[in-house]
Amino acid sequence: MQAMRTLDGPASGPYAPQPADYAGIIQRAGGTFTRMGAGAVQVPAWMMIGHAKEFWDAFRQGRLENARIHQAEFRNAMEATVFKQEQVAREYGAVYAAFGPHKEDGKDVPGDEDRLRSELMRVANKYQDDTVLRMLEHGGPGSAARIIEHLDAQNKDLSKVLQQMNLQSKTLEIEKRKEDLERSRQKDAEAAKERSDWLGGQRIEPPETPAVPEAPAAPAAPGAPSPTPAPSVVKAAEKPPTPDEPPVPKPPAAPAAPSYSVPQAPSARVRAAAQAEQAGEKPTLPKDPAIRDAVGGQRAKLDEYMNNLINDATITPDQVKARASAANPAIGNLVNGLLDGSIELTKQDSDKPQNRLAAALAKRIDSNYERTGKEKQDKREIEGRKFQVRPLQRALGQQYALRANLNDILGKNIYDMNLLLNLADKLKDKGLETEIPIIDRWVREGRRMVGGDPDVQKFYAQLTQVRTDVGRVFSTGSAGTGAVYPVSAQKEMREFLDTGLNVEQLRATVAVIKSDYKNKLAPITTQINELSGR
Repeated sequence: MQAMRTLDGPASGPYAPQPADYAGIIQRAGGTFTRMGAGAVQVPAWMMIGHAKEFWDAFRQGRLENARIHQAEFRNAMEATVFKQEQVAREYGAVYAAFGPHKEDGKDVPGDEDRLRSELMRVANKYQDDTVLRMLEHGGPGSAARIIEHLDAQNKDLSKVLQQMNLQSKTLEIEKRKEDLERSRQKDAEAAKERSDWLGGQRIEPPETPAVPEAPAAPAAPGAPSPTPAPSVVKAAEKPPTPDEPPVPKPPAAPAAPSYSVPQAPSARVRAAAQAEQAGEKPTLPKDPAIRDAVGGQRAKLDEYMNNLINDATITPDQVKARASAANPAIGNLVNGLLDGSIELTKQDSDKPQNRLAAALAKRIDSNYERTGKEKQDKREIEGRKFQVRPLQRALGQQYALRANLNDILGKNIYDMNLLLNLADKLKDKGLETEIPIIDRWVREGRRMVGGDPDVQKFYAQLTQVRTDVGRVFSTGSAGTGAVYPVSAQKEMREFLDTGLNVEQLRATVAVIKSDYKNKLAPITTQINELSGR
């Protein structure tokens, strides 16, 4: 009870529990409070135990989001449990200190037991502490004191766990702040380096504008008078003013021509980004406002520079073209494309800022750039088509020659084959045809050897001619067509022509040969049609 009289917060105790002890202490204290504690303490104690269990289950199952929710609820319930138990214990301690036994001047004072009982009952009823009420009813204030001290001991252990958890949370928070601070420093260092790359480096001088040579003056003809300077250049002869003659005022000096040096940029990266923006691109810029402002300012300078080139009538078209390309090569390429006709803007493209700028510069250089550019483009296309037509004409001429040559050869071969068929019919009419190829061959050979039939002689002579013609066409691809028959097909065709074919077999073989001749002409005709279509 002496400890209760000075209890003013979570007790530190002689030891600090370790994380491995947390679960046991929480379960033991929570069980004690739910069974024996006051009603005001039991509610947060039940919530503490329930959320603790849900937290561990979710954590083991990998449901980290649910684990974080239950962990926060568990901490809140634990703090409420410790606070309520401390509040109850503090009021019980004040009652025992005021009306219970105590020492005064080294002497034991019994106290007022009736008043002590009534005050304890008042506090117990206030916090719905049924356990203390039963102890007062059956055992008196001493029995109630033992229950109160036991609960207070459990609460001290629980408060130590809460202190350790808070301390660890603060330690983790400090470490996290250190990490955040280190990341912030690294981020600042990277931002500073990036700013230095974009803005803090050595100033980049703009590229020199290429000089445009002036056309030399034509030499004067012999005996011709020397050219007279322009009136604006001739200085009037100075003469002293007379009293009757007022002094002639001097004409105002002509305004100086504007300077056309390319706008300077803080760095090459700023200049490149501004040129890209003016050309209609979207360069990736850092989030640093100073860098974005620098790029925007450089873009404004480039726009002003280009407008000066467009509006100043004192510079030549060649100078406008050269200076625009020096200030922004991408815009210069657009201008050159418009001037030579390689770029033709559609109505939709004409509304883009970079195309409007390029068109204005092109018009400043050549007021009729659309017509002259189209003429240049048409001329290039005509020249290109000439280079394309010449190879096509050569290839087409070769194919025509191939077809004509092949037609001549095949026509002669077909005539020879028709003549061979006519001779075969004559042999059949003379009875030299038995429809048995091997016998026909023997009979013809025998007639030729014995009597020498003129029709047989003519037949074999014509067969030799046809065999030669067919072999030449099949083996060489005829007139350079490249269509060479395989060796097996050539051998098979010669065997057909070498055997003693009867008339029908010979007629069928000739029909096959004619069909092959027709097939040899087909690719050449196709190639001619394709070349002619181009």
